[in-house]
Amino acid sequence: MFYNVWAKLKVKDVAKLEEKELLVYVQRVINETIRRMNKEIPRPGLKGVTSADVLKGIAWEKREINRKYLEKEKEKKEVIEPWNRNDWGFVKKHLFKGTIGTISNFELMTKFCFFLKRPLRKLANLECEVLGN
Repeated sequence: MFYNVWAKLKVKDVAKLEEKELLVYVQRVINETIRRMNKEIPRPGLKGVTSADVLKGIAWEKREINRKYLEKEKEKKEVIEPWNRNDWGFVKKHLFKGTIGTISNFELMTKFCFFLKRPLRKLANLECEVLGN
């Protein structure tokens, strides 16, 4: 957090600041970091409220607001069933028309991995499964 505040409040050339000016700048960054951590950033240990909310005594109200919001979002969320082998056959048949004989299942999976989160990790795991490492 300190580094992010430092980068945001950065003066033109910190290296040219005199020692006294640098201390003042560092103290300003420290104060801003403390303010943000206590008043702006919710804490998971406090169940999604800030330290300032707890001190003000409004933590219970904010937790209730957060809980209602999460319930509302959960109701909106659509449940999607995972794909099975028949779905893959359909995709392979229609997406790669004309290249069916030339594309392997490994190549198809490689292309699909780039639609997932962390595609390179998925590819590495896929390669281990296929090659038996």
